[in-house]
Amino acid sequence: MMLKQMLKHRLALGKPKAARRGHHENRPTWKERYAELLRNRKVGFHELRKRIGELKLHSARTRRQVLETDVLRQVLPVRLKAIKCRGESVETQLRHETMLRTSASYRQLFDMEKSKRIADTGRVKIHDLIFRVPEDPRLPERLERARAQSLPWRIIAQTREIGIGSIMLDLGANIGRTSIPRVVLGDVRCVYAAEPDPDNYRCLTQNVWSNSLRGLVMPDNVAVGAGPGTLRFERSRFIGSHRVVGEGMVPKEGTEIIEVPAVAVDTWIEQQAIDVNEICFIKLDVQGWELPALQGARDVLGAKHIAWQVEIDPPQARRSGFDPAEFVRLLASSFTHFIDLNKHAQGSRCRPTRELAEAIAYLEGETHKTDIVLYSAIRN
Repeated sequence: MMLKQMLKHRLALGKPKAARRGHHENRPTWKERYAELLRNRKVGFHELRKRIGELKLHSARTRRQVLETDVLRQVLPVRLKAIKCRGESVETQLRHETMLRTSASYRQLFDMEKSKRIADTGRVKIHDLIFRVPEDPRLPERLERARAQSLPWRIIAQTREIGIGSIMLDLGANIGRTSIPRVVLGDVRCVYAAEPDPDNYRCLTQNVWSNSLRGLVMPDNVAVGAGPGTLRFERSRFIGSHRVVGEGMVPKEGTEIIEVPAVAVDTWIEQQAIDVNEICFIKLDVQGWELPALQGARDVLGAKHIAWQVEIDPPQARRSGFDPAEFVRLLASSFTHFIDLNKHAQGSRCRPTRELAEAIAYLEGETHKTDIVLYSAIRN
């Protein structure tokens, strides 16, 4: 090792001094290399900080254009205090009296309430609203689940640009988590709510009355379908998972099956003396039974000023015996544009319905359902 070092040293000494000097003079020193590295890093750091600042500014500007759910949470208790005045108007009294005449289930509950014969149910308070929840020994934590689930603030905010107006239909209203806050917030003047499950319906009606919304939310114990009659109804231990059991469907083992009255949406609107021109927004969430519900709403679908919020769940539709592609084709032919409310959806926010089938293809993967808003615009 020492001999190799000595040989290398002597070979270096054998070179001309000028060559050795030029060789070292052309090579930057470690100090120069370190200074250059610092300069490059500083330039890169300043460029990165500048880009981050631009992105923060863009993000702040974008956020200012988006409706925030916190605003809805803040204003709801204040609006709730003023709701009693709206509930005492002549218009609301007339709607309440009409519902008493047209809905036997509503009239029965009203008579039971007057005589204090309505069975008490579990109560939770969610953002100053009182909600009764059906109790079930199969799921003793229902109250806690309802409290933790809160209200659908994000969906309400996302649909506000097109879901505000006069009358709303809530088809598959459950216990009123959507219709009640929308009326209190002032998004709509009133809501007609259809709910087939008897326990959910009892709680929905009590929730309407407990929050001083009589005549502002009109609940009816009915399922919406392609036409009048009765439907077999499978009751789940989860209050949002009850569903209609169609022909050839095999119910889950051990579940309770009951019969519920059914009506076409067009017929129901006529029975309730609702002016179609006054309807601005319809929410449809009926656990896979959406296609028959739309088939019974041909007249309403022809009213192009009405926007719809529809749940799309291809696996659930197949379990109900329907082809999801047929459902999508009906939607695409009835509206011009749609908005996918899934916050992870790809592509432009507002898209033409001719792209609907392609846009929701992701529902065949891990994500199996979403809500979409459909509306019609004047074609240029």
